[in-house]
Amino acid sequence: MRMLKRTALVFALFLVSALIMSCGASQKVTVNVTVTVIIPELDDVYFGPVTVPVEGKADDPPTILRCVKEAFILNDMKYETDESEVGEFSITSIGDYKEKTEGDYTYFWDYTLNGEEPKSGRAGTIIANEGDVIVYTYYKVLTEELASQDTLKNH
Repeated sequence: MRMLKRTALVFALFLVSALIMSCGASQKVTVNVTVTVIIPELDDVYFGPVTVPVEGKADDPPTILRCVKEAFILNDMKYETDESEVGEFSITSIGDYKEKTEGDYTYFWDYTLNGEEPKSGRAGTIIANEGDVIVYTYYKVLTEELASQDTLKNH
C-alpha cells in the first residue's frame, strides 16, 4: 500500500512539473513576409513576389534567412546557404545563379529589407517582422570595382 502511495505521489509531482514547464514554454509567433528574387540581366522577376507565413517562438523568432528559405521550400526553388559550424547567415545561390568570380566579374546575392539595405547583420541574424518585404538581387560587378568599394568601406 505504501508503494502505491509513493508511486501516486511521484506521478502527481511529475504531472505538476510537466504542467509548470509547459506553461513556461515560449509562445508561438507567426510573421507574414513577401519574398522576391530579381536577376537584372534577365530584365524580369526571377521568383515571386510570394507571401509566406513563417512560424517561430517568442524567444526564437524567425530570421530573414529562415523566411526566405521557407518561401523557396514551399515553391520548390533550389538554393544554397553559407552553412558553417556557427550556423547559416546568407544565401549563396538561388536556382542556377551562384556567387562566383568569373573573368573580370564578381557575381553575388544581396538583399533589401522593406526597400532598404539592412543597417547591420546578415540575413541569418536579422529578425523578421510582420509584413516585411525581402528582395534578393543577383549582382554582376567588375571585380576591381568591387575591391575598391570594399577598400573605401573599410577606411
